[in-house]
Amino acid sequence: MDVRANKKPLLINGVHWSVANRWIIGTPSQVSIVTSPCTLRGELLSTNSVAARIETSQDIEAVCLLDSLPGGFPYKHAIVILASDSSIRIFAPRGLPDTTDWGEVGRGAFGAGADHICAIASTHVLDSNGDVVPMVSCASIGGEVTILGLAGADDDRIEAKRVLKFRSGHELISYVVWASGRPLLAACAVDGTVNLWDVASDLSGASMVCTLGDSDWRPITASDSRVGLLVLAKLGTAIVVDTNDGGSTESMMATDSFEVDYIDLGITQNITSCVIDEQRERIYVGTMDFVIFVLKRTHGGRWERARKEEETALRDGMRKTVVRSFTTKFNMSQLLLRSMHMSPNKRYLMFVADDQVNWGLLKDGIGITRIHFHPFEDWTTEMARASLDNVIDGKCQGDLQYSVWDIFHDTTVSEAMDLVKYLNQMQLPRGSDEYQQRLFVLNLINSTLKVRLAMIAVHANTAFTM
Repeated sequence: MDVRANKKPLLINGVHWSVANRWIIGTPSQVSIVTSPCTLRGELLSTNSVAARIETSQDIEAVCLLDSLPGGFPYKHAIVILASDSSIRIFAPRGLPDTTDWGEVGRGAFGAGADHICAIASTHVLDSNGDVVPMVSCASIGGEVTILGLAGADDDRIEAKRVLKFRSGHELISYVVWASGRPLLAACAVDGTVNLWDVASDLSGASMVCTLGDSDWRPITASDSRVGLLVLAKLGTAIVVDTNDGGSTESMMATDSFEVDYIDLGITQNITSCVIDEQRERIYVGTMDFVIFVLKRTHGGRWERARKEEETALRDGMRKTVVRSFTTKFNMSQLLLRSMHMSPNKRYLMFVADDQVNWGLLKDGIGITRIHFHPFEDWTTEMARASLDNVIDGKCQGDLQYSVWDIFHDTTVSEAMDLVKYLNQMQLPRGSDEYQQRLFVLNLINSTLKVRLAMIAVHANTAFTM
């Protein structure tokens, strides 16, 4: 899938994948919302479908997402933009379908100088009442962190109902990221050190847990987080933090509250992305020049490099995926890796490469951002069945149609029929949510098989007539 852009994506956190099956690509001048043409025809998504673009009068410095907003909000999904005038702006789709007509629905202004905001990050937290509260953390050049607890307003806007401010312990912050599943914020300084902060869910206060890393002047440039795990990456080093602590706030105050692994990556170019693969217990760290590092969990629960996988299964495989996507001669060394994400059922490693040379930048003045899908060779029928169980139980990640596509893409008719048989053999109470979900999924699969069989028939007739 090719996305034309008039400027390169932002170097840090410029590309995001939304559970609504959208790619959010931020450049200094605009944000593109790219909706995949999610057909279940058996071929990879290949066409460009930019549903909307967001432009601001000031340059864009950072982007983060507000996915799956709770019921009290007038919108299901939103995008937060940090502008060069130190303002935070929230954009959401105001039309149906919710892929078009994105407009500003919230704004907050910050100061200049030491109060200029330089990094943002978002999360969802459960408060004491069990309600989901979206939060956006804003870090200033002078080391102050402001956390906004968001809520829906009566005029269909999004506003900050609660605000918490505290000093991060750093003079210069360059990056902030939340740990998934809990209000734990990592404030990363330009000197490479990281302070972990435990933030109260009602934003009544924050306490520092510990400091990670040494002052080596290599700032954090990429991160990922899943429940119980936080990964931070910088030049030559990956930091893996096990954030499980037994649920006690008091136990977090000790510096040994978490298990922390520092993995040496050697000499690298800029780290642009890292992603956690929970299914395979792997972490993938990627550099701008397409060097991919693979980290694996040992029997003792710690993390180390899986060097054989780096050289064969993943690094070469991703390059082959790129090569197959081109029909003309190109220069691989000119491709820049921008972002990596796992597909909903962990069947594909989705990654974004920025190509500013191979598409004639000097001639037409624009570059191409290309979205790739790298298949994992260990995908099995058992994995597909487990993924179907999650879909029927309503546990699939994000867009349902895309999750079904992820399972059935590039399967043979016999493999698809085997999965249909598995679905039909499920013992589900008639009229239950799971029963209705199965009917919907079977309709999607039926459409897929009809198209697949029609394509087979066309190919057979063509071969016969020739």
